[in-house]
Amino acid sequence: MTVRRARPSDALGIATVHVASWEATYRGLMPDPLLDQMTVERRTRSWTQLLAADRDGETFVAVDDERIIGFADVGPARAAEDGTGEVYAIYVDPDAWDRGHGRDLMVRSLDWLRRHGYTAAILRVLDGNDRGRSFYERGGWQVTGDVVIADHCGAPLPELTYRTGLVEEPPGGSG
Repeated sequence: MTVRRARPSDALGIATVHVASWEATYRGLMPDPLLDQMTVERRTRSWTQLLAADRDGETFVAVDDERIIGFADVGPARAAEDGTGEVYAIYVDPDAWDRGHGRDLMVRSLDWLRRHGYTAAILRVLDGNDRGRSFYERGGWQVTGDVVIADHCGAPLPELTYRTGLVEEPPGGSG
């Protein structure tokens, strides 16, 4: 398995993972009609546009045997916090859960943010997504207490904000 920068030709693979992971993760947390309208075709169009756009962020894919099994998308924080980046999305195909691919995508994403001068990162997770929250907390992310009501195609859903620092401690520690 390797993690690399996504290319426009990866849009279908990313969309396939996106739809499968939303179905497995959010069924019961989001309204069924919202999930039912999320198709690979629609997501492929969205990802094709995003991957071809000139933007400040980056998308990474986890590839195993030439098949995309996960992706992460990062960039500047949507909230105007100086020096803070954001992990906008990180998903792994449910058939590949619990094999370290999410961790590898997160490491690559945080490295990218660090290299681009960000000193902290945030992400949002749907309230009730216990699997996601556990993953972030095992990685050292801390819930901030900030709740954003996100509009998911007309469905207002609460998202919890997590934060982590990106400044690496010098070798030998601080003392």
